[in-house]
Amino acid sequence: MPLKLKLTWIGSLKQWRKRYKGETYYLGTGKDKADLESYRRAVAKWEAKKTELDAAEQKVLAEQRLDEHRRSYTQWGMFLASQDKTAGRATEPEPLTPERIEEIDQRWAEHPDRGIGEAGRLAMRMVKAGNSRPSAPGGKTVGELLDLFLAEQQKRNERRHFIRTQKDNGQNVSEKSRDGLSDGRFISIRIYAGQMKSLFGNEPFDGTEQASSSLLKRWRDDSEKLMIAGRFKPNTFNERIKVGRQFVGWLHQNYHLQGLPRGIKDLCGKYEYKPNAKALELPTIRKIWIAANVRMKAWIALALNVGFYAADIADLKDKEIVGGYIVKERGKTGVPTRLVSFRQACLT
Repeated sequence: MPLKLKLTWIGSLKQWRKRYKGETYYLGTGKDKADLESYRRAVAKWEAKKTELDAAEQKVLAEQRLDEHRRSYTQWGMFLASQDKTAGRATEPEPLTPERIEEIDQRWAEHPDRGIGEAGRLAMRMVKAGNSRPSAPGGKTVGELLDLFLAEQQKRNERRHFIRTQKDNGQNVSEKSRDGLSDGRFISIRIYAGQMKSLFGNEPFDGTEQASSSLLKRWRDDSEKLMIAGRFKPNTFNERIKVGRQFVGWLHQNYHLQGLPRGIKDLCGKYEYKPNAKALELPTIRKIWIAANVRMKAWIALALNVGFYAADIADLKDKEIVGGYIVKERGKTGVPTRLVSFRQACLT
């Protein structure tokens, strides 16, 4: 069985090389790959270098953990002091003197696991005292995150309006795919995000996968309860679930969430729903046509002959009638489309 080498021989340079954690290290020259003496020297050199690198990395990690523990202890202690003062308790929490913090820091440095327990015990004191569960150090509540989420959606909506205004003024402005947000979609997000905030807004969000999974599950349970009670139809349930998933995806994309919850497809599964509305019969359409004024007849003709929805008709502008034809960009893709003659559409 051939010997498995720890290093790589680079024949063009006649050197031994090692790649480690994204970095490249050259460890000495030799005659060729069969030069075992140069290989042994390079291995010894690499093992010493690796020990040095690992020790430096552990030192950096230890300093980072120490900083995190210090912030954790300070914030927990300050929060507890505030809660005890508000509740008017006779027993005050342990004072956060510089000496006490230094003592805890030293214990954390020597026994990190015990140090984490200190912060945990401070948290348990508050929970047992009957206070609301606090957010993680430096964390936000669900309501605060929903406000940030809605602010970004509003910017997307304003961006859509700006781009359309620029196009109306003759500017050649393109929009990135899914970057803008229509008025209808923004209103839908605002309504359901507001309902989610009324349910869970005061709860802390620690950024863990479990927290996001619990949030989605409870949002789904509430939506199903209202649907079963007859408060709304399955299509409204689907819209609520859609906004919930969009919010969790936004949390993950903006580094408020460590990882998307497992089983997210099941948590955000929708109902298959087909509206049972029936098409109008021809005699009914004739009656509506006879009773309609000129503008309404134009709308009806555009719907029947061009396939326009209400939003397409509302957005139709004079300048989109080019050479007698309707030249309009498709709403989702922005692709220019030359349709039938406007006169033909309205008179057929």
